[in-house]
Order: sequence, then structure tokens, then C-alpha cells
Amino acid sequence: MKLYIVRTFTSSNRINTFHYYMFHGKDERVDVDLPESPSHHLGEDLSLPVLCTRNVYGMPHVFKPSTSLIVSLAVRNVLGVLPHVVYLQVKFKKLVNYTYWAGNFSYFDRAEFLRDPYAQDPETLLDRLPDVPALHKQIGEYFEIVTANHMDILSEFPNRDALEFTYPYLGGDEPGMLEVSQDMLKEYPILWADCGIILTESIYGRLDRYIDRDYFNVTEIGG
Repeated sequence: MKLYIVRTFTSSNRINTFHYYMFHGKDERVDVDLPESPSHHLGEDLSLPVLCTRNVYGMPHVFKPSTSLIVSLAVRNVLGVLPHVVYLQVKFKKLVNYTYWAGNFSYFDRAEFLRDPYAQDPETLLDRLPDVPALHKQIGEYFEIVTANHMDILSEFPNRDALEFTYPYLGGDEPGMLEVSQDMLKEYPILWADCGIILTESIYGRLDRYIDRDYFNVTEIGG
């Protein structure tokens, strides 16, 4: 069996935390306090959606501000109805339009940043920028992909294979191991795990062209 693990990262020769927050944004939930993730898993109360604060410049089809992928309506339609997957529409708390792109670090050359880097911390830029009400009418629908937690379903599938792999982490290769079975993946084609979002080969084939490699890394495991 072949699987794909999708993860985010905050630093490369093309991006840092400024680009990360401009691309992925931030999310929250009224019933969740930081540092707990506002993302949902199957089996939890889904009545309170994720509230997103983000930049619309170069709006991606797929982003990941916390532990769940958030996708556009177009991607939802491409993925279609899947077993043990819920598409939960997100709400946009704040939308801004701030020009940036991977490979451009001019934010850090600005006089304002050089004068007071703490006040101009890129991690707080979304908080400092004003909401643009008109953007809320233009953004379209986006959905959190709510999936099961891999650890929660292990006991349902006793005949598992242990797949060993490595994935990029902090500039090196981090070893990992994932216990899966064909039956598990048939019933759960998308899963959340500590190592990232697990996708079957079929699901990855549908999602691949929407994943921006400047902001996600993808590890293929199995065969």
C-alpha cells in the first residue's frame, strides 16, 4: 500500500514565519483556549465551526492553520463524498489583503521593522491589520476536513502493518512509524496522525495539484 503524509513547515530558503502566517492564517474556536488546537476530530461536537483570520492575497485552495486541512469548495467537490470524512464549513472572522509571495523577504527590510522588530513581529501582523468587510462577500466557501484521529481507531484493525519512514523536520530527517492496514485505509482514506495528515494514494491523486510545495511537504511511504 502507498500512502502520503502532508505536513506544514515554517522555514525554508523561500519562506519563514511571515510567509507561513500570510499563507495559512490563524484559526480559533469559541469553546477552545490556546494552546489546544481549534481543529475538530470525528466524534467531537461539530456545532461550533472554526473561525479563521487570514490573508486573501493569492488565496490558496488548501491551507492548514492548525491540525486540520481547510479546503475550498472546488477541492471539496473534487474529493467528493468520502467515508468517515466531514466537511465542516469554516467562518471567517477577519480577512485582509496583504501582498507577499514565497521568496520575497522585503517585509524585514521595511523601515518600520528595522526601527521596532518586536512591534512589527510577523506573527502578529494579521492581528494588527484591519478587517476588510468587502472581502467577506468575495471569499467563497471553505471547509475544514474533519477526520478521525489515527490513534483512536487502531484497535478496530488488529491486522496492521508497521510502515517505517522518514520525513523532513527542522532541517533533518525525522524517523517515523505508522501502523495501518488495507481495511483501515478503505474505511478512513484521510486520517490525522502525529506525523501529519495521512492520505491514501487515490485521495492524494485528487489533492496533489492544489498543494503548494512552498508551504507543505509531502512524504510518500509504502509501495
